[in-house]
Amino acid sequence: MIPGWVDDIEAEVVGCLCHRGPMSARQLAEALGVSEASAVHYIHLLASEGRLSIERVAVAGESEAGPLCEPAGGVENGSEVSDGALV
Repeated sequence: MIPGWVDDIEAEVVGCLCHRGPMSARQLAEALGVSEASAVHYIHLLASEGRLSIERVAVAGESEAGPLCEPAGGVENGSEVSDGALV
């Protein structure tokens, strides 16, 4: 293992977010040229260290069995709900 490689990757993640602003895990993965799973892993590590925040999470869509949930209507916890994601 190469010493410092995790620090280098974390610096790339933070630098990308500082330069480009907030983005989805998929967008971050594309920007860094890594898998979405790798991006999520580093997002989790950096968030657990308090170096970034996770602002939104939404249901991705349908599974093979059909919709994962029905979008709620109206207001939930003070946030408007639209297309199954809090906005």
